[in-house]
Amino acid sequence: MVNVQQVGYYRVNYTENNWHAIHRLLSTSEWGGVHENNRAQVVDDLFNLARAGLISYNLALNVIEYLETETNYIPWTAAFNGFSFLTIRLGNDTAHFNSYIQALTSKAYNKLGFTENSTDTALDIYLRTKVLSWACKFGSADCISKAKSYFQNLSNVPKNIRATVYCVALREGGSAEFEALYNKFKTETVATEETLLQNSFGCVKTQALIERVFNLVISDEIRRQDKSSVLTTLYTENNENVSPVFTLVTQKYKDLAEAMGGYSAVATVISNIASRFTTQQQLSELQTFNKNNGTDFGTSQATLTAAEATVSENLQWAEAKLGVFRNYLAGRNGGAMASALSIFSLLLVAMATILRQ
Repeated sequence: MVNVQQVGYYRVNYTENNWHAIHRLLSTSEWGGVHENNRAQVVDDLFNLARAGLISYNLALNVIEYLETETNYIPWTAAFNGFSFLTIRLGNDTAHFNSYIQALTSKAYNKLGFTENSTDTALDIYLRTKVLSWACKFGSADCISKAKSYFQNLSNVPKNIRATVYCVALREGGSAEFEALYNKFKTETVATEETLLQNSFGCVKTQALIERVFNLVISDEIRRQDKSSVLTTLYTENNENVSPVFTLVTQKYKDLAEAMGGYSAVATVISNIASRFTTQQQLSELQTFNKNNGTDFGTSQATLTAAEATVSENLQWAEAKLGVFRNYLAGRNGGAMASALSIFSLLLVAMATILRQ
């Protein structure tokens, strides 16, 4: 394996046969003795090489299947970074990805769980935070159930899982959960907890609560230096929120500019939201806004124009490559379902045989 423990700052591509050989090696006991830094390198290189079109996504995803056995922080951090780009491009179409990521993270999730142990290393704690966040966000019923259970005793949620617990409560809940966290935020005296609480507000999903959080951002309740991070979570925690938040921002961009200290900050917000667009309709809405209101932004109009180019590039990338990823997910989940049905059918045959005897 080239670039042992990533001592060099470069990516490594192999022949297809060698990539499959690496996959077989990583699928053996203790990942074939490959250091976790190199496992992370393999994952990171695969995602980036596939994104650039230097290898096929089918090949990259095939090798990445080894993650079903991975329980270390560094490789999983590389994986989550790679998956982040793909999940943004999927937009609201994440049903197959939900099943996929739950399967890949299953071993790490079961090993780490929600409860910290005396033997946990710092990296175990960091990985637990990431795995729980992804498992709950993408539909793990067990993860969501346990997070909700912790939320019932809000004053005693362990500090290292609070971000996940708070976010799940708002994503899966409604006004009651929001009011509970909002009231806690209003009385909080610890600065780090206050920041965590206000950034959790962005996990809401209903239109009414999206508007509530947006109005908090443009009010004096959120400090100016915190407004950007709170608003960012409102469209990054749930892909479904991208269009509703864009609508609010473009409808009230003057109020937002006053709240955030200028049109440059708002142009950056619009650009960041637009980077998550996945449809031609969203691009058209951006172009219409820019045409009608771009001059209000002064020199920052260039940021809005650049956002249009970014959206166009992302749509072109998705048209060329995203279908392969979707087909892979659908095929993998279909195969898993067929396997489960085959096992079920065998059990039925066995039971019928026993009953006849």
